[in-house]
Amino acid sequence: MSVEVCAKDAEYPEYRKIFWGKRDAFKAEPLGKAIRSRTETWEPIFTPGHAKDHMVYLNHNNGVLFSGDLFVTQKQSLSYGKSRSR
Repeated sequence: MSVEVCAKDAEYPEYRKIFWGKRDAFKAEPLGKAIRSRTETWEPIFTPGHAKDHMVYLNHNNGVLFSGDLFVTQKQSLSYGKSRSR
């Protein structure tokens, strides 16, 4: 699914373009059963949710899991294109 999306210029709302810029098409490779770094092996795991193609990456050797796209803290902060009065 994501490989096909990457093959086309991204279409997303204007506010995202302001923060992230324009994303041109590029050639992506499909995920295999494992991703290997210099010292570790990571298992890609399909975890659809707010994104239909969301993935997490699990290292079985040390229990580390890379997941999500939101860093959760005690107090969340949001970014807006223009200042907002409170």
